[in-house]
Amino acid sequence: MNKLLTERMAAGVSKLRDVLATCRLATICLDGWTKKGLSALLNLDLLEHPHTGEMLSKSLEKCLTHWGISEVKVLQIISDNGANMVKAVNLLRERTEEEEDKVEDKEEAVDGCDDTGEESPLLTHR
Repeated sequence: MNKLLTERMAAGVSKLRDVLATCRLATICLDGWTKKGLSALLNLDLLEHPHTGEMLSKSLEKCLTHWGISEVKVLQIISDNGANMVKAVNLLRERTEEEEDKVEDKEEAVDGCDDTGEESPLLTHR
């Protein structure tokens, strides 16, 4: 039974990676939950306290790499408005801007601007 589940999981992961490889752009939902006695989970990554922007950004980057999603394919990230989440997204954006290869047509696909007039990939929820 365990072998069958492992094989099915591997097949599902492979199929999902194939689908993700063909997508032009992706929307990511980044969130974490904390409860006394429990730790926050992000893509099933155990994150020790404090949940800093740097830690979240590294975990997000690890998740994107695991699933084969290039940062330049990330159209937007939906998250709460926590300072650590905003910082994580901004760190990811800074690394992405340093890359020379950009997804063509991204500007046509999104018309979001932050208060500086620059494109902002972060949408927040409450």
